[in-house]
Amino acid sequence: MPEYLIDVELMASLRVQAPDEATAQQMIAEALDCASGNLGAWPDGNPILCECSVDGEMHTIAIDDVFTEGH
Repeated sequence: MPEYLIDVELMASLRVQAPDEATAQQMIAEALDCASGNLGAWPDGNPILCECSVDGEMHTIAIDDVFTEGH
């Protein structure tokens, strides 16, 4: 059976502790520079594996569990 490599854009929210927002975003960008991910399992039990990288702008949703304006 053929195996297909399909590029998919996913939405993820990550929590990170950092001294400021710029540092937090930099830490995420560096950690997810072609990082390996496991998204669970296919119906046959095989793992859903992926490579993750940041593509585009990051948006801060909350700081210390307080939602930012617009969220």
